[in-house]
Amino acid sequence: MPCLCLSTSNAHMPNEAEVERALRSMRAVLRPGGILILSQGTTDRQWREQPRFILAFDRPEATRLFVIDYLGQGARYTILDITREDGQSQLHTLSVD
Repeated sequence: MPCLCLSTSNAHMPNEAEVERALRSMRAVLRPGGILILSQGTTDRQWREQPRFILAFDRPEATRLFVIDYLGQGARYTILDITREDGQSQLHTLSVD
């Protein structure tokens, strides 16, 4: 039986450690040979309107922005994380095709 995670919930987690924890938790409930299915939640409206930027969250300690390149029947998501600590900002990026 597959394990299914729908919507963009993983993208809203506050940091990589929480994403890893969630993925490990999902893996723990899989039977041997099971399948984990993740959906990033793209809607018909998004494909129709094709927004270039989507703000995932904006908090005092961090901001996450999706930058989307639409590629025919697929898309490349670049995740921009801006973290703020001790008056300093840092930019982290991750691209997913």
